[in-house]
Amino acid sequence: MSEHKLPVQEPIPSPEGTKIKKTQEEQAVNEKAPEKQAVAKDPEKNEQKGLLSKKKPQKLQEEKGPRRNKFAGKEKKRLPRWIPRVVILAAVAAGVGGLAVLFPRLLHKEKNEEIATGMVSRGSLVQSVSGYGTVRPLKEAKYGDKARGKVTEVFVQPGDKVQPGDVLFTVDPSELMDELKNAQEEVAAAQGRVKEAQQALSSLTTAAPFQGKLVGAPTLRAGQQVSQGMSLGKLIDDRTLTLAAYYSYAYENQITSGMRALVSLPDSMTQVEGTVQSVDHIRKVQDGAVLFRANITIQNPGTLAAGTVAAASIPTAQGEIMPAETGTLQNAREEEITLQGEGKVTASSLMDYGEYAAGQALVRLENPSLHTAIENAQKAYDLAAKKAAQLEADLGSREVRTEIGGMVSSVSVQVGDNLTAAGTPLVAVSDTSSFLVEASIDELDISKVSLGMPVTVTTGEGTQSENTLTGTLIEVAMEAKVGEGSTAATFPAKIALENDGKLLPNMSVSYKINTTLVEDALLIPSQGVIYQNGGVCAFVREEPGKEYPNQAQDVPKDTVPKGFVPVTIEIGIADDKNTQVLDGLSEGEEIYMTSQPQEGEEEMEGMAFGVAAPFAWGR
Repeated sequence: MSEHKLPVQEPIPSPEGTKIKKTQEEQAVNEKAPEKQAVAKDPEKNEQKGLLSKKKPQKLQEEKGPRRNKFAGKEKKRLPRWIPRVVILAAVAAGVGGLAVLFPRLLHKEKNEEIATGMVSRGSLVQSVSGYGTVRPLKEAKYGDKARGKVTEVFVQPGDKVQPGDVLFTVDPSELMDELKNAQEEVAAAQGRVKEAQQALSSLTTAAPFQGKLVGAPTLRAGQQVSQGMSLGKLIDDRTLTLAAYYSYAYENQITSGMRALVSLPDSMTQVEGTVQSVDHIRKVQDGAVLFRANITIQNPGTLAAGTVAAASIPTAQGEIMPAETGTLQNAREEEITLQGEGKVTASSLMDYGEYAAGQALVRLENPSLHTAIENAQKAYDLAAKKAAQLEADLGSREVRTEIGGMVSSVSVQVGDNLTAAGTPLVAVSDTSSFLVEASIDELDISKVSLGMPVTVTTGEGTQSENTLTGTLIEVAMEAKVGEGSTAATFPAKIALENDGKLLPNMSVSYKINTTLVEDALLIPSQGVIYQNGGVCAFVREEPGKEYPNQAQDVPKDTVPKGFVPVTIEIGIADDKNTQVLDGLSEGEEIYMTSQPQEGEEEMEGMAFGVAAPFAWGR
């Protein structure tokens, strides 16, 4: 969070109130314990401490609760900037008219006591946003969740370095062979059920298998429930007629396919031409003679019908070969048509003696249950096929390998484990070339940052192993999060880092994002900023004969250190050391500082005042 965020503190009683209370307590103690009173009056043990004490106020610390010390591990520890503001706010809230009542206790020094001063100088000032986060791998891959079989070898342990393609562990999938066989059988069965369902669905439409005339067709109505196998009549193709003619074996070698034939029709005393379609060398004995058959076809002129008596003679160069007997004409093709499915009639084109082309629909049915059946059959097949494919892959993948290089971050498998089903990943590999920091940015600071800003990341802050790296702000969430039991909102953010060889996953780090830079700024130590009556001033070392047009007129004289002049100033931004002065001071002037942190000094005893804050009241 921002270094300049003003913490909310409980009001602290004013110095005068503290003084009164203390007087009352001392009176009570004097009455009960004269010997303790005598000790307290010892001048050597009752020396005035002035503005600051080098002892920590234990009671104050307990009331405020634990607070991170930003100077921990440093040679010098700096006074927190928010304490004087809390004191001032408490005084104002208590109805104290101005802060002049605070100055006597805070500013009166012993005559010979050294005071702390600082100089007005020029330099650069950086304002920043800071906080904490956790190191995570920028890229992490997990393996082994689909491995099946008995683990035979494990080649890695947490912390090992691996390269792409390295074997992590191996398995023996021989026990999966029976399971794969069963899965393949299930696939075949499921495939058969899908085919049956598709056929059943297609059977809802009954069509003419060939071109012909439908004889004996029934009448069907839309919505009529019909059953599979119902007769729709006989479909006949009488455009071509056939005649099975028998001849003596003496002419076996003289009659061949394609020869011209003369078909005589005794009933009509007519004759039509035909063609020998094929010759069947069968043996038929009739009246002591051995016969064979020739199949003759004729084109129906439209006047002939099946059952007509006919005889066919075949002209040859040696003469005309006469048939051994007469036969009857037959339709070239005829077939009984039946319904292929069952359901309700949606459409029917049935007509007795109607002419139909090959493939023309005769009857259409509907049956919703068939659609459901085919969907279920397809789902079952898909699942069975997927299972079989996975088993085949498991059998073929006896080695589990990493696809990325980096460091093995976790291993949860050992030799002898029987991996019977897919589960959680067993080995995790982190790409240690790059990391990111998962951090949070305070809602008060979110407007100060933008993607791409450089970020200073520190590991082991305040220790001998402290390490500083530079990263980049790559992601900031659009929605804030509020922690449980808290009202403070923060925005999750991610900071990209290149590994310097010292970063490890899950490390805790601090970060700082420099948001504002002021070059060649007029600066004073933040301990030299005085807040009073809603304004800001500084105590400047008085120079003989110099006039101070911006001298603060409302500062009680007894609060001003001897040799100093209170002047009104305007301040800008501040960091953890200095405050920018926009107006009121000149470079080289010496100012009084209300505190000077010493070695090991962290807090003030009693009431402290005057530490600089980044923003003036009323701005």
